[in-house]
Amino acid sequence: MVPIKEADPQVVGIPALIPSQSPAIVPVEKTSAAKAEEKQARTFNLEWANRLHRNLLSNEAAMAYCQQRGWDIETIQYFKLGLSLPGETTDKATGEKYANCGYLSHPVKSVDGTFIGQSPHHKLPGVTQEANPSRGKTFCFGSTNAYFSARHDSQPYLIGCDGMKDLWSVRQALRGSVHEDKYHDVSSTPGGGNIPASLRENFFHRFEKVYMAHDNDKPGRDKFGAPTAPAGDMHAIKWAKYAPTNSYRVKPEGETKDWNDFFAKEGRKLDDFLLLLKNARSMSSIELLDDETISTGRQAYS
Repeated sequence: MVPIKEADPQVVGIPALIPSQSPAIVPVEKTSAAKAEEKQARTFNLEWANRLHRNLLSNEAAMAYCQQRGWDIETIQYFKLGLSLPGETTDKATGEKYANCGYLSHPVKSVDGTFIGQSPHHKLPGVTQEANPSRGKTFCFGSTNAYFSARHDSQPYLIGCDGMKDLWSVRQALRGSVHEDKYHDVSSTPGGGNIPASLRENFFHRFEKVYMAHDNDKPGRDKFGAPTAPAGDMHAIKWAKYAPTNSYRVKPEGETKDWNDFFAKEGRKLDDFLLLLKNARSMSSIELLDDETISTGRQAYS
């Protein structure tokens, strides 16, 4: 990286000053989140992304996985899905190095429709080779970021997904239909209940309706054996905190866990999805916790 001269006004983004002139306005210090976002935007490498994309297209096993998940070639190209090359990561706590390769990898699509350099990674059964036993199914280096389906351009409805794989399936179902320009889709780079800082301040208010389309999980148990609410419902509640007046809960029915299963495994169509959106209930009135998660007597704090 070429060092930036501290006195270069074109780099720091302030007008050049006459030597005898003192600045009238002191520049506002950017938050760490804003600095991280700018750094990620600068480091996006189109050539590298295209190389990983070609690597995916040439790998039969990885492409078979994508086909099984229901993503067609247009979706793979649109989101610039790729396959990671052999690499090495270092555990910051121990300093130990781990070899890895064969992750489904892709850049993050930002709210303006462009890509930034942050790259989530997803394990592919039978393809990914990872020496680190603690690595999860999906991981992403850096801060939590919002991952969008397209450029935000006055769409009236927003669909919040539990993960990027579900977002790809929803976007593909909407593609080419008269409804495509009505819906904007978003997830977060770690997925689940993580909500990016960029969505917390008035972002949801731009939309008439925000559909909390998180997973259809079953109730769980905490370490004390007490019943806990379904994770997807709790994620929806956490997101709806920032959309108190226009949030609606929608999820697959029955045993179907998520939208990828809904379209790829269950063979559901766009009309089935739109019907669920039509019947979605306001988060202010919906009962998210079923009887299995409620019991009498003393309860664990969680």
